[in-house]
Amino acid sequence: MKRLSFTLLLGVLLTPWWALAQPQSQVRPPQKNENWLRVQTENFTLYTNAEAKVATLTGSNLERLRKTLVLLTDAMTVSAPVPTSIFLFKNDQSFEPYIFHVHDRKPSLAGYFLARPDGNYLAINARQEASQIIFHEYLHFFTNNNLPGLPLWLNEGLAEYYRTFYSDDNKANVGLPVEAHLAILQANELLPLDQLWEEVEGAIFHEEESHQGIFYAQSWLLVHYLSQGEEGRLAPHFSQFFKLLAQGRPQEQAVAEAFAMDKMQLEANLKKYLRQSRFNYTQISSQQLAIDAEAGVTAMSRAEVLFHLGDLLAHLEKERWDEAEAFFLEAIALDPNYAHAHAGLGYLEGKRGRLTAARDYFEKAIELAPTRALTHYQYGACLMENIKSRVGWNSKEHAVVQNAREARAAFRSAIALDAQFLMAHAAFGETFLFAPADSLAEGISALEIAAAQLPSRRDIALNLLTLHARAGDSTKAQLVFEKVFQPSGRRSLITEAQERLLVIAFQKAVQLFTQNKNEEALAILDRISGSPYAARLQRQIKDLRKTIEHKRHLDLYGSALIKAANKKFEEAAERFLQVVATCEDAELKKNAEQSLQEARYHQQVEWYNQAVDFVNKKQPRKAVPVLQRIIAAPSDAKLAQAAQEVLQHIQQMER
Repeated sequence: MKRLSFTLLLGVLLTPWWALAQPQSQVRPPQKNENWLRVQTENFTLYTNAEAKVATLTGSNLERLRKTLVLLTDAMTVSAPVPTSIFLFKNDQSFEPYIFHVHDRKPSLAGYFLARPDGNYLAINARQEASQIIFHEYLHFFTNNNLPGLPLWLNEGLAEYYRTFYSDDNKANVGLPVEAHLAILQANELLPLDQLWEEVEGAIFHEEESHQGIFYAQSWLLVHYLSQGEEGRLAPHFSQFFKLLAQGRPQEQAVAEAFAMDKMQLEANLKKYLRQSRFNYTQISSQQLAIDAEAGVTAMSRAEVLFHLGDLLAHLEKERWDEAEAFFLEAIALDPNYAHAHAGLGYLEGKRGRLTAARDYFEKAIELAPTRALTHYQYGACLMENIKSRVGWNSKEHAVVQNAREARAAFRSAIALDAQFLMAHAAFGETFLFAPADSLAEGISALEIAAAQLPSRRDIALNLLTLHARAGDSTKAQLVFEKVFQPSGRRSLITEAQERLLVIAFQKAVQLFTQNKNEEALAILDRISGSPYAARLQRQIKDLRKTIEHKRHLDLYGSALIKAANKKFEEAAERFLQVVATCEDAELKKNAEQSLQEARYHQQVEWYNQAVDFVNKKQPRKAVPVLQRIIAAPSDAKLAQAAQEVLQHIQQMER
């Protein structure tokens, strides 16, 4: 399955799309007399100009697939972190204007799935046999949300396995064989498992078309074997296989531990499995599915139709923003108080980088409909996107802090209105990276809620790791790293997380330095400088270390001057000597050398006077070691000569 940015192609084209594509043209709003319906199932919202029964059937099928995944998976979430909108177009003519562009052309598709930060969008042509492709893409959403970092064969194999999902009022079937895949595999040699396991996303699409076909077919076959083969004895071990992969086990080792077979045995079993004439599948009864089959069907006003179609256009490529704006403006012309359309214009202005205009539209939308959580979220996301497009995560600019606090308030409102809005929790927590607070607990809590339900979102995990580290809880930060980043085995993710931890540690060292806790700051610098991930920080570490050392020497020099002023010349000399011995600043070192000489001179003057006083008090023996100390390390030649003369005088007296 080829992805363009975050857009997933849903059509399997019989001829290349560029042969079918038509040049880009400006989309026009639907005819005024065209009827559109909103179909609301328990978990999905569909917008359609097709017949109501077609839309309700599509919604029911998705609900049954969703419930099936609940039954067949353990401790995995099927809830979307953001709203999901499904557009069901009645025919080619109504669907074609809303197909995304590729190189200024539109591919010929049965449908497509868009995953965006503020919503998921599924557009389907009801005239095409798109149900299998819808199920395939819904599985990609599911695995991405629950099983991040799956090998390509397993990700695509699972999607193909559920592609043939079938349901009606009595039952649901999972794992029905894909006849096209069987035909390909029976006409070709299977790929060696090493080759199948090593394929990565992107590279597969540079292979020949026949190789791609074998790859997808064999990926399906292997998943089908592990799910249905050996009379179902392998299926209970699938969850263990997932866990082992998440822990970073090599695929061959994970297979051996989970399924108790080596690679050669698995290859032999797979070939044998392909030769059989019967393929099992799982059937679920209507009692087990137990979905709410009722669907609410309501007619949409023209303003609503224009908004929702404009919203779809707004979330396609940026070249469609002007078209989306025209739809929003026409909706407002029909209904000036239609808050959603004002929010749509705010979204577009934010995307264009026009923050002031975006703020005006969002504030108007919130004034008209204060209880719509999505508007508050989009407003906050607009502010945060403006920030992140200009500065990094550790910026302390005043304007950045102010905007982040404003975004935090918007996300807080979204969460208050919809506590299940996971991306609002995630975005709320992220604001604490840009706008510090007295306590980070609130931001950490929000990120923990989001991370628990969105394990594939490593950006959320990275922000959580960051806040734990900033809060001084290195243990929890390390736990996040070991749970999320280390098992991924991806060097770029591991490096990013480790660099984030090192930057925070460095910032702590800077803070300690400003608090005059130089030894603690140096201890941190010593610890992080040896990290293999500290390459980008080495210059800053070196500069801070140099600054700390210079300040230490200045402080030591200053304390020595105070000692000298208090006539504690010996202590002063010791401190001046430390500065001379370790300081790299030439000027300070020179001043310390001069001050050292002066301190030693004044110390020896005191010693000389002390010795003379001993002589005058008829205690010449006490004077001798003092005089010898002056003579041994003279700071002044005349003073040394005077000490020598007094010593000679004492020696003559003793004779």
